[in-house]
Amino acid sequence: ERIHEIIELLRDPDNVFTKQERLKDLLFPDEVLPPDLLRGELEENLRILTHPEGVVIVLTEGLLFPQGSAALDGRGMKLLEGLAPVILGLTSDVNISGHTDSTPSVGMGNDDLSVFRALAVLDRFLAARIPPDRFSVSGYGADKPMYPNTTADGRAKNNRVEILVKTTQRLGRYI
Repeated sequence: ERIHEIIELLRDPDNVFTKQERLKDLLFPDEVLPPDLLRGELEENLRILTHPEGVVIVLTEGLLFPQGSAALDGRGMKLLEGLAPVILGLTSDVNISGHTDSTPSVGMGNDDLSVFRALAVLDRFLAARIPPDRFSVSGYGADKPMYPNTTADGRAKNNRVEILVKTTQRLGRYI
C-alpha cells in the first residue's frame, strides 16, 4: 500500500514538487524512524528533488554518519533499512553519490570520504537483497555543493548522500 502510493507519486515529476511533504511521510513513516530522531530533525536534513532522470533523495551527514566518518551509525542504518523496500519495489536503476563540504577531512581526503560514504549506503541496500546491477556509485568530494561552504549550516548540508532513483530511462541505455 505505502510503496504503491510512493510509486504512483514518483511517476509524475510534478508530484515530487507539489506533494513533497506527503512523499517524505511515505518514504520515512514514524515506524521506520530511529527512536532518537525527531521528525523535525528529519525534515531539516532531508530533501527530495526532481532530476531529469528521476527523483533525488538527499540525506545529510547528520542522518547517516558520525562527523567525518564513512561508517554508518545506527540511525543511518535504520533509515536506509526503511528506505530499502521502497527502492526494491520501484525496480528503477539507482545512483548513490557522496558529497562533502570544502573543509579538508581528517584521515582521508574529501574525494575518498565521499566515495566510501556512497559505498556504505550501497552496502546497506545490497544487504536488503536489492540486485546489485541496479546501482551505480559516485563520489564528488566538495565539487558539487548545494549551499555556500561559508557557514556551518551550509557545510553541514553539503556533507550528504544523494540517492537518485531513475524513474525515467534515457535513450540508448544498456539492456
